[in-house]
Amino acid sequence: MTPLHTAIAFEAFGARIGIRMAESLASDLSPRLPPRARPITTEDYDTVYSIKGIPPPSSSDHTPYQLTRDGVVIGSSRSLPDVRGELESDMDFQVALFARDFLFVHAGVVQWKGQAVVVPGRTETGKSSLVLALVHAGAEYFSDEYAVLDRDGRVHAYPKPLSQRRKGGPPRLHPSEALGGRQEAPAVPMGLTVITRFRDGAAWNPQRISKARAVIAMFDNTVVARTRPEFALSVLAKAVTGTEGLEGDRGEASEVASDLLAALRQEPASP
Repeated sequence: MTPLHTAIAFEAFGARIGIRMAESLASDLSPRLPPRARPITTEDYDTVYSIKGIPPPSSSDHTPYQLTRDGVVIGSSRSLPDVRGELESDMDFQVALFARDFLFVHAGVVQWKGQAVVVPGRTETGKSSLVLALVHAGAEYFSDEYAVLDRDGRVHAYPKPLSQRRKGGPPRLHPSEALGGRQEAPAVPMGLTVITRFRDGAAWNPQRISKARAVIAMFDNTVVARTRPEFALSVLAKAVTGTEGLEGDRGEASEVASDLLAALRQEPASP
Protein backbone atom coordinates (compact mmCIF):
# COMPACT_ATOMS: atom_id res chain seq x y z
CA MET A 1 0.00 0.00 0.00
CA THR A 2 1.40 3.40 -0.98
CA PRO A 3 1.99 5.48 2.19
CA LEU A 4 -0.23 8.53 2.70
CA HIS A 5 0.96 11.95 3.76
CA THR A 6 -0.88 15.11 4.75
CA ALA A 7 -1.06 16.88 1.41
CA ILE A 8 -3.42 19.66 2.49
CA ALA A 9 -4.07 21.19 5.91
CA PHE A 10 -6.21 24.27 6.33
CA GLU A 11 -8.37 26.30 8.66
CA ALA A 12 -11.65 27.98 7.65
CA PHE A 13 -13.88 29.88 10.09
CA GLY A 14 -11.97 28.18 12.90
CA ALA A 15 -12.50 24.61 11.64
CA ARG A 16 -9.22 22.71 11.11
CA ILE A 17 -9.13 20.03 8.43
CA GLY A 18 -6.43 17.73 7.05
CA ILE A 19 -6.43 15.77 3.78
CA ARG A 20 -4.11 12.80 3.34
CA MET A 21 -3.31 11.05 0.10
CA ALA A 22 -0.50 9.46 -1.85
CA GLU A 23 1.85 11.94 -3.52
CA SER A 24 0.90 10.51 -6.91
CA LEU A 25 -2.71 11.69 -6.41
CA ALA A 26 -2.01 15.22 -5.16
CA SER A 27 -1.54 16.94 -8.52
CA ASP A 28 -4.62 15.31 -10.08
CA LEU A 29 -6.99 15.84 -7.15
CA SER A 30 -6.58 19.60 -6.40
CA PRO A 31 -9.88 20.02 -4.54
CA ARG A 32 -11.63 23.38 -4.26
CA LEU A 33 -11.23 24.36 -0.63
CA PRO A 34 -13.99 26.09 1.35
CA PRO A 35 -14.13 29.90 1.34
CA ARG A 36 -11.56 31.64 3.56
CA ALA A 37 -9.43 28.50 3.81
CA ARG A 38 -5.84 29.25 4.82
CA PRO A 39 -2.91 26.85 5.27
CA ILE A 40 -1.99 25.68 8.76
CA THR A 41 0.92 23.69 10.15
CA THR A 42 -0.74 22.15 13.21
CA GLU A 43 -1.88 18.53 13.11
CA ASP A 44 -4.58 19.16 15.72
CA TYR A 45 -7.38 18.63 13.21
CA ASP A 46 -11.12 18.55 13.84
CA THR A 47 -11.45 16.02 11.05
CA VAL A 48 -9.09 14.19 8.67
CA TYR A 49 -9.80 12.87 5.18
CA SER A 50 -7.87 10.15 3.40
CA ILE A 51 -7.97 9.35 -0.31
CA LYS A 52 -6.58 5.95 -1.19
CA GLY A 53 -5.92 4.08 -4.38
CA ILE A 54 -6.98 0.45 -3.88
CA PRO A 55 -5.07 -2.36 -5.63
CA PRO A 56 -7.32 -3.77 -8.39
CA PRO A 57 -8.77 -7.26 -7.94
CA SER A 58 -9.91 -9.37 -10.85
CA SER A 59 -13.45 -7.94 -10.79
CA SER A 60 -14.27 -5.36 -13.47
CA ASP A 61 -16.61 -3.61 -10.99
CA HIS A 62 -13.68 -2.47 -8.87
CA THR A 63 -13.73 1.15 -7.62
CA PRO A 64 -10.04 2.14 -7.36
CA TYR A 65 -10.46 5.29 -5.23
CA GLN A 66 -11.77 5.39 -1.70
CA LEU A 67 -12.56 8.44 0.44
CA THR A 68 -12.63 8.19 4.23
CA ARG A 69 -13.31 10.73 6.96
CA ASP A 70 -11.78 9.93 10.35
CA GLY A 71 -11.34 6.33 9.28
CA VAL A 72 -14.91 5.81 8.05
CA VAL A 73 -15.54 5.24 4.33
CA ILE A 74 -17.84 7.97 2.97
CA GLY A 75 -17.34 7.45 -0.76
CA SER A 76 -15.67 5.43 -3.48
CA SER A 77 -15.52 5.71 -7.24
CA ARG A 78 -13.65 4.68 -10.35
CA SER A 79 -13.42 8.41 -11.16
CA LEU A 80 -11.06 10.70 -9.27
CA PRO A 81 -13.15 13.79 -10.20
CA ASP A 82 -16.17 12.10 -8.58
CA VAL A 83 -14.15 11.54 -5.41
CA ARG A 84 -13.07 15.18 -5.51
CA GLY A 85 -16.72 16.26 -5.74
CA GLU A 86 -17.67 14.14 -2.73
CA LEU A 87 -14.73 15.54 -0.79
CA GLU A 88 -15.58 19.17 -1.60
CA SER A 89 -19.23 18.75 -0.62
CA ASP A 90 -18.41 17.04 2.66
CA MET A 91 -15.72 19.56 3.60
CA ASP A 92 -18.21 22.43 3.51
CA PHE A 93 -20.44 20.61 5.99
CA GLN A 94 -17.51 19.80 8.28
CA VAL A 95 -16.50 23.48 8.30
CA ALA A 96 -20.09 24.34 9.25
CA LEU A 97 -20.03 21.71 12.00
CA PHE A 98 -16.70 22.66 13.57
CA ALA A 99 -16.68 26.43 12.98
CA ARG A 100 -15.60 28.39 16.02
CA ASP A 101 -17.38 31.66 16.86
CA PHE A 102 -19.52 31.35 13.71
CA LEU A 103 -22.98 29.93 13.15
CA PHE A 104 -23.81 28.23 9.83
CA VAL A 105 -27.44 28.25 8.66
CA HIS A 106 -28.62 26.47 5.50
CA ALA A 107 -29.68 29.49 3.46
CA GLY A 108 -29.22 31.52 0.34
CA VAL A 109 -27.79 35.00 0.96
CA VAL A 110 -27.27 38.21 -0.97
CA GLN A 111 -26.17 41.65 0.13
CA TRP A 112 -28.06 44.79 -0.88
CA LYS A 113 -27.25 48.34 0.27
CA GLY A 114 -25.25 47.13 3.25
CA GLN A 115 -27.80 44.57 4.44
CA ALA A 116 -28.21 40.83 4.02
CA VAL A 117 -31.27 39.15 2.51
CA VAL A 118 -31.36 35.65 4.03
CA VAL A 119 -33.49 32.86 2.53
CA PRO A 120 -33.34 29.89 4.95
CA GLY A 121 -33.97 26.44 3.53
CA ARG A 122 -32.31 23.24 2.42
CA THR A 123 -32.14 21.78 -1.07
CA GLU A 124 -35.15 21.65 -3.39
CA THR A 125 -36.88 24.67 -1.83
CA GLY A 126 -35.92 26.93 -4.73
CA LYS A 127 -33.49 29.12 -2.80
CA SER A 128 -30.70 28.89 -5.40
CA SER A 129 -32.94 30.14 -8.21
CA LEU A 130 -34.11 32.99 -5.97
CA VAL A 131 -30.55 33.93 -5.07
CA LEU A 132 -29.62 33.95 -8.76
CA ALA A 133 -32.61 36.19 -9.55
CA LEU A 134 -31.64 38.56 -6.72
CA VAL A 135 -28.11 38.81 -8.13
CA HIS A 136 -29.50 39.56 -11.58
CA ALA A 137 -31.64 42.28 -9.94
CA GLY A 138 -28.49 43.96 -8.64
CA ALA A 139 -27.67 42.34 -5.30
CA GLU A 140 -24.20 41.04 -4.37
CA TYR A 141 -23.80 37.27 -4.16
CA PHE A 142 -22.89 35.95 -0.70
CA SER A 143 -23.89 32.25 -0.81
CA ASP A 144 -26.49 29.77 -2.02
CA GLU A 145 -25.72 27.25 0.74
CA TYR A 146 -24.90 28.88 4.06
CA ALA A 147 -25.59 32.10 5.91
CA VAL A 148 -22.54 32.48 8.15
CA LEU A 149 -23.22 34.57 11.25
CA ASP A 150 -20.66 35.79 13.76
CA ARG A 151 -21.37 36.15 17.50
CA ASP A 152 -22.79 39.63 16.93
CA GLY A 153 -25.27 38.34 14.34
CA ARG A 154 -23.54 39.91 11.34
CA VAL A 155 -23.57 37.92 8.10
CA HIS A 156 -20.36 36.88 6.34
CA ALA A 157 -19.99 35.78 2.73
CA TYR A 158 -19.52 32.09 1.92
CA PRO A 159 -19.19 32.34 -1.88
CA LYS A 160 -19.25 28.79 -3.17
CA PRO A 161 -20.27 28.18 -6.79
CA LEU A 162 -24.05 28.44 -7.09
CA SER A 163 -25.60 25.10 -8.04
CA GLN A 164 -28.76 25.40 -10.13
CA ARG A 165 -30.83 22.23 -10.58
CA ARG A 166 -31.96 21.28 -14.09
CA LYS A 167 -34.57 18.75 -15.13
CA GLY A 168 -33.07 15.69 -16.76
CA GLY A 169 -29.46 16.76 -16.35
CA PRO A 170 -26.69 17.56 -13.88
CA PRO A 171 -26.83 20.83 -11.94
CA ARG A 172 -25.47 23.91 -13.65
CA LEU A 173 -22.65 25.48 -11.66
CA HIS A 174 -22.23 29.25 -11.66
CA PRO A 175 -18.73 30.26 -10.44
CA SER A 176 -19.02 32.69 -7.55
CA GLU A 177 -16.68 35.14 -9.32
CA ALA A 178 -19.05 35.29 -12.29
CA LEU A 179 -21.82 36.31 -9.87
CA GLY A 180 -19.69 39.01 -8.25
CA GLY A 181 -18.98 36.97 -5.12
CA ARG A 182 -16.00 38.09 -3.04
CA GLN A 183 -14.09 35.96 -0.55
CA GLU A 184 -13.35 38.97 1.66
CA ALA A 185 -16.62 40.86 1.34
CA PRO A 186 -17.30 42.85 4.54
CA ALA A 187 -19.78 41.35 6.98
CA VAL A 188 -23.17 43.09 7.04
CA PRO A 189 -26.19 43.10 9.36
CA MET A 190 -29.30 41.16 8.43
CA GLY A 191 -32.00 43.25 6.83
CA LEU A 192 -34.59 40.74 5.63
CA THR A 193 -35.52 37.12 6.30
CA VAL A 194 -37.51 35.47 3.50
CA ILE A 195 -39.33 32.21 4.21
CA THR A 196 -40.56 30.94 0.87
CA ARG A 197 -40.91 27.92 -1.35
CA PHE A 198 -41.46 27.69 -5.09
CA ARG A 199 -44.96 26.61 -6.09
CA ASP A 200 -45.82 26.57 -9.77
CA GLY A 201 -48.26 29.36 -10.59
CA ALA A 202 -48.25 30.84 -7.08
CA ALA A 203 -48.88 34.57 -6.73
CA TRP A 204 -46.40 36.41 -4.51
CA ASN A 205 -48.52 37.73 -1.64
CA PRO A 206 -46.25 37.46 1.42
CA GLN A 207 -47.18 38.06 5.03
CA ARG A 208 -44.96 39.95 7.43
CA ILE A 209 -43.61 37.73 10.19
CA SER A 210 -42.44 38.31 13.73
CA LYS A 211 -38.81 38.17 14.75
CA ALA A 212 -39.60 35.02 16.74
CA ARG A 213 -40.87 33.33 13.56
CA ALA A 214 -37.69 34.38 11.73
CA VAL A 215 -35.54 32.91 14.51
CA ILE A 216 -37.48 29.63 14.44
CA ALA A 217 -37.12 29.30 10.66
CA MET A 218 -33.39 29.91 10.82
CA PHE A 219 -32.89 27.68 13.86
CA ASP A 220 -34.62 24.83 12.01
CA ASN A 221 -31.93 25.17 9.32
CA THR A 222 -28.94 25.62 11.63
CA VAL A 223 -26.19 23.00 11.36
CA VAL A 224 -25.45 22.87 15.12
CA ALA A 225 -29.05 23.30 16.32
CA ARG A 226 -28.87 20.04 18.28
CA THR A 227 -25.30 20.19 19.49
CA ARG A 228 -25.06 23.92 20.39
CA PRO A 229 -28.64 25.20 20.74
CA GLU A 230 -27.87 27.95 23.27
CA PHE A 231 -25.14 29.41 21.08
CA ALA A 232 -27.38 29.22 18.01
CA LEU A 233 -30.34 30.95 19.65
CA SER A 234 -28.12 33.68 21.10
CA VAL A 235 -26.63 34.50 17.70
CA LEU A 236 -29.97 34.36 15.88
CA ALA A 237 -31.68 36.64 18.40
CA LYS A 238 -29.01 39.27 17.78
CA ALA A 239 -29.17 38.76 14.02
CA VAL A 240 -32.89 39.52 13.69
CA THR A 241 -32.87 42.63 15.86
CA GLY A 242 -34.19 45.50 13.77
CA THR A 243 -34.87 43.32 10.72
CA GLU A 244 -37.94 42.65 8.59
CA GLY A 245 -39.37 39.23 7.68
CA LEU A 246 -41.64 37.93 4.93
CA GLU A 247 -43.26 34.54 4.37
CA GLY A 248 -45.23 33.14 1.46
CA ASP A 249 -45.17 30.81 -1.54
CA ARG A 250 -43.80 32.23 -4.75
CA GLY A 251 -43.86 31.57 -8.47
CA GLU A 252 -40.95 32.38 -10.75
CA ALA A 253 -37.98 33.87 -8.89
CA SER A 254 -37.53 36.68 -11.41
CA GLU A 255 -41.03 37.93 -10.59
CA VAL A 256 -40.30 38.51 -6.88
CA ALA A 257 -36.61 39.47 -6.73
CA SER A 258 -37.10 43.21 -7.24
CA ASP A 259 -39.94 43.28 -4.69
CA LEU A 260 -37.69 41.67 -2.08
CA LEU A 261 -34.91 44.20 -2.58
CA ALA A 262 -37.45 47.02 -2.40
CA ALA A 263 -38.68 45.62 0.94
CA LEU A 264 -35.36 46.39 2.59
CA ARG A 265 -35.02 49.58 4.56
CA GLN A 266 -32.95 52.28 2.96
CA GLU A 267 -30.33 52.14 5.71
CA PRO A 268 -29.07 49.17 7.76
CA ALA A 269 -30.85 48.83 11.07
CA SER A 270 -28.81 49.58 14.20
CA PRO A 271 -27.89 46.46 16.19
